[in-house]
Amino acid sequence: LITSTPGANATANDTTNQTIRPPRIAISNRNTTRRMFGGISVAARLQEDLHLPYRPPVFFLEHLSFEQQIEAFNNIDILLTPHGAQLTLIPFMRRCSSVIEVFPRAYSEQVFFGRLAALSGVNHSYIYLGTDVVAETEP
Repeated sequence: LITSTPGANATANDTTNQTIRPPRIAISNRNTTRRMFGGISVAARLQEDLHLPYRPPVFFLEHLSFEQQIEAFNNIDILLTPHGAQLTLIPFMRRCSSVIEVFPRAYSEQVFFGRLAALSGVNHSYIYLGTDVVAETEP
């Protein structure tokens, strides 16, 4: 996240000409099952709470070609998305980027995409929208 344009006499620890860019945050949503309601509101809240100079985009993979999907995932630092097949694009994210997977109440399959993220060098975490993941997801 830090880019540098050191001068001729700059040392490795010189921060004179370094700029920090904000993380590229985006929300990938779905038009069908397991869609995330309020994506625009979440994006506005992220912009406000994180003091971002932009509103994180909300996009729908159904509207993008496969090449555009790869490009989108490759240009995101932090992705917020509901659980679903779109997460198979995790390997196209940059190493050290992050995905936050949102699970609906009474559904929690944290293992699959978490492993895919780990194998891809991507951080993975999740948000469970119920109140008790163990009690609500036991058979």
